[in-house]
Amino acid sequence: MPKVQLPQGKTILDVVVGSCEAYAGHCVDVKIDESALTALVEAIDPGQIQPLRPKNYPLRFDSISDEINIITLSCLLSMGSGYRAALPRKLSEVIDFGVMGMFLTNKLDAEFLCKVSLSDIESYFGIPVEQEYEVMPGVKSTRAHPLRSLAEGLLKICNHTGSTLASLQYKDFASLILDVPKVVDVTDHHKHAEAAAMVHRLVESFPMLLDRYEVKTKAKTSSEQERQGEKEWVWLLKNAMGVVATLGERFKEEKHIGEFQFSDSKDFPALADPELVRALHSVGVLQLSSALQDKITAKQPLLLERQVCELRACAVAACQKMVNLLNEKGPSKVSALELGLHVVSVLNADNKDKQGNQDQDNLKLNTLKKADVPAFIVTDTLFF
Repeated sequence: MPKVQLPQGKTILDVVVGSCEAYAGHCVDVKIDESALTALVEAIDPGQIQPLRPKNYPLRFDSISDEINIITLSCLLSMGSGYRAALPRKLSEVIDFGVMGMFLTNKLDAEFLCKVSLSDIESYFGIPVEQEYEVMPGVKSTRAHPLRSLAEGLLKICNHTGSTLASLQYKDFASLILDVPKVVDVTDHHKHAEAAAMVHRLVESFPMLLDRYEVKTKAKTSSEQERQGEKEWVWLLKNAMGVVATLGERFKEEKHIGEFQFSDSKDFPALADPELVRALHSVGVLQLSSALQDKITAKQPLLLERQVCELRACAVAACQKMVNLLNEKGPSKVSALELGLHVVSVLNADNKDKQGNQDQDNLKLNTLKKADVPAFIVTDTLFF
């Protein structure tokens, strides 16, 4: 398993924020507009920002472990955003439908995940892997369906996580997650769970959760010429943080568990996905080069990893700036993750009631929108 070395005194959540903030200053195709960012912060009512809301599955769980397993698998399978246009229903519904089907017919443990096949994915998630076509009049054959690569991505995650759990000698996700050690708080001498420690454990345990990019940055001054061309990592860790944040919110009131009473729950960075980028882009917080703007507007898949990294890193850095400014307004603290979800829910949704009236609480935010832009598209990723 890969060992993730952290700077002295830093957590893995600090590394995500720090790497994104540092790289945002080197981006070529994406910039953060400070004036637009400030205007957005001024339009946000902190009282309207809600905690992350875990899915309320219409299922009966026999144990805490069962619920941890289904939440974790659902979060890990949060990929496929590049296929939204080809799906018959919302991507989130496709994932939920498949995961619930797995849960109802099997135990979501390492043994089952190792044995999942492509035909199982097709059956559980309703994603076709082959399609029939006519070679010539009266003669038909089959070929790969355009959604086959999405099914293959879901299969890869299932098989990989299953084999990893088995190699670590854990029977399921819950066994690993509940085994993350707690730390002693020097102020009250009680043991507390730390979200950062749980994210760190997941990332070290599952290489497929290493959502990061190797980038090359340019030297800023002549005194740094020896560093020119040095490679660095930009960390995003969307799905690993999504798992831990969701579990923390779902079980934070379950005092008898204890593993999810996070002392650092407000330290979560934003989850960098295409919808967050879309929201920030729509109000001018993210300024794109004309070449990148044209690709996104034309709904062309982005092939340059650098451009994808710039979009995601700048979104995280912008949300961190925003939450720092927002938390100066009053004593009620919010996390960048919560702020990002709020911005997405307001700016990327139809905020009208049944009578067609604009939601007054969100009207101010929507007046900042400069354009209704599409989300960027990437199909060859397992992270979003």
